[in-house]
Parts: sequence; C-alpha cells; structure tokens
Amino acid sequence: MVTPIGRLRVQNFRVDTRDASHSTCKLVPSDAYDMDPEHPAVVQPEEPVHQVLNLPEFGQPSTSVHIYSYPYSSCEVYSIDKGVYADVPLHYSSEYGKLSPGEKLM
Repeated sequence: MVTPIGRLRVQNFRVDTRDASHSTCKLVPSDAYDMDPEHPAVVQPEEPVHQVLNLPEFGQPSTSVHIYSYPYSSCEVYSIDKGVYADVPLHYSSEYGKLSPGEKLM
C-alpha cells in the first residue's frame, strides 16, 4: 500500500473469534501506523485484516493505492461495529497486464 497524496492511518486487527456458519467475528485492534509518501506499507500476512483511515486531525485529502500480487476473485469485508463479515466479489480493470472485457483506457 502506498499513499502518494496526504497521510492515512492503518489499523491492523487480529481475528479473535470467527463463526463462518453465521458470518460473525470479533476483531481486536493490534498495531497501528501512519502512511504518507515517504512511508509505504505492506499488509501483514499474520494479521491481514486492516482499516485505512483519513483522520480529521490530518486535515487534508489523501489517496491510497493497493497493489495485489495476483488477481483475487473476492475479499472478506468486516463490519467492526456489527461483528459480521462477508465475502465480496471483486472486479478488476486489468489482469496480467491486459484490460478486462468492457474496460477502456482513459
């Protein structure tokens, strides 16, 4: 992950409990750090659940770029407040260096 514009806070989480049959979970905050143009980051394999925040005290717009090593067909999305998660399908503009069907260059 990289933040070419502005500053963002990354909050990592440990999955404490998880019940796939009910799509419920309990996340526990672990480490947190800031990303800016000089400080890129990687997702921690042992704790891949993370939240990227543009905090009000940063007082500026920000942009983050997430680059994945190979195409994923879905991503787990967590609701911390509700204690639930869902597997959400992903869409890519390109895969393996070629535009996906229906995508156009700008």
